[in-house]
Amino acid sequence: MWDNHRNDPSKSSTSFNHLDYRQKAFHAFQKSWQEYAAKYPNLQLPVPTQTTTDRLAIWCGVLRVLFRQAEGLSLLRVMTKVYRLADVIAAKMGEQPVLRTPAENLVDAVRELDVVIAWCDRFAKPPR
Repeated sequence: MWDNHRNDPSKSSTSFNHLDYRQKAFHAFQKSWQEYAAKYPNLQLPVPTQTTTDRLAIWCGVLRVLFRQAEGLSLLRVMTKVYRLADVIAAKMGEQPVLRTPAENLVDAVRELDVVIAWCDRFAKPPR
């Protein structure tokens, strides 16, 4: 949740009350998540993160579909997050980061998402 607000000045915590509100919302989410997991103990819940290559690739695939249908979407903000997540993964794995090409429009952004997906696929674990 905090990661979604990192590079968005309009959502940054400007006061104690704003930060307190966001923390309470996060704790409420965590509590609900734990209660759900306790109610369904045999259900394997996915980790809510894109900081693994397989998760990032899936998320980029969803974004690619959305980009093809979207108008007025802030490509810079979305692609900044995609690259930031890829950089975190690359650093964690000791790999080179994804090569970047500026996305000027939706077609470029879809192309860039394909590049990130291909980069993720290089590290995908084979199916069992």
